[in-house]
Amino acid sequence: MLPFAYDLRNLQVRRLRTWSTLLSVGLVVGVFCYLMCFADGLRRALLRTGDPHNLIVLAEGATAEANSSISHDEAARLAAVPRVARGPDGRLLVSPQVILQTNVMRRGAGEGGYVSVVVRGVYAGVALQVHRQVELAAGRWFRAGADELVVGLKAAERFAVDLGASMDCGERTFKVVGVFHAAGSAHESELWG
Repeated sequence: MLPFAYDLRNLQVRRLRTWSTLLSVGLVVGVFCYLMCFADGLRRALLRTGDPHNLIVLAEGATAEANSSISHDEAARLAAVPRVARGPDGRLLVSPQVILQTNVMRRGAGEGGYVSVVVRGVYAGVALQVHRQVELAAGRWFRAGADELVVGLKAAERFAVDLGASMDCGERTFKVVGVFHAAGSAHESELWG
């Protein structure tokens, strides 16, 4: 019992060191919990984005869609692989896509409130069969060849990309004609056109 009483007296004598130690441990535990929750949310969003029936093909050495480039000839050879699925109309379910970044204004932000957002160039008919969780929530789908975009639900909430708005993307101006949802997946933070 003597060592325990000694420890308690020691804690009272060294109050500042005791409280700073407790505060430090509490801070570390709090940051750890925050990071674990963040990682779990990111994992869940990415799991919702994927589909076990889909295969993403990247160029050799590429680690992400954004830094991969496959030629039209390579895409055609990949589409000719015998095990590629076909849609109800008999068309191959191959969806070549272009990924780029553009800056959009954050909703409610003043000057300098621009953030980078993903713009995904897709063939609407095939992309909707490949990404089955994507559904139109408002407006309409973009027309092929027209300078039109549909925006994900989360992008529409966070950024100034309202239905009917125009936005610059590179040297072209696109009109927002629709809003889509994608079951909470990462696609909801993207713009498609």
